Amino acid sequence: MTEDSIDIQPLPTTDQPEARVRNSFRVPVSDKDNISAVFCGQTYNAANISVTGISIHADSCLDFQAGQVVENAELRIAGLRLTNLKGRVIHCSVHDDGELQFGVDWLDMSLKNRETLETILSRMKARALKQDEPPGEKAAEES
Repeated sequence: MTEDSIDIQPLPTTDQPEARVRNSFRVPVSDKDNISAVFCGQTYNAANISVTGISIHADSCLDFQAGQVVENAELRIAGLRLTNLKGRVIHCSVHDDGELQFGVDWLDMSLKNRETLETILSRMKARALKQDEPPGEKAAEES
């Protein structure tokens, strides 16, 4: 074979923009998790959440603009409220079923809020991973 079977992509140089890489684990949110965010006085249900941001369900693509910074936001997790949050709207995605989701990155989150969120997400991850175990493993643990 005289030609490569795949094209090799050059590494980005300083004059090429780098692709965005996720550095944190996003936890999917179900209705029973009771997680929402309040932006501009409007409450939005969460689709997924991480320490660095949140994806929210929206009814209109006009709710936010890409790059918009939202201050005095609030994150509600069951009975807990994290307040005085700030976020930047990163994108709006339209899914096949027509559902809209906005991605918001947290900005300048306080250490206390970050630690609280990390603890909650750690519990959610553990619960999600435990539910994904094959049934035989759960039965073995209960014996």
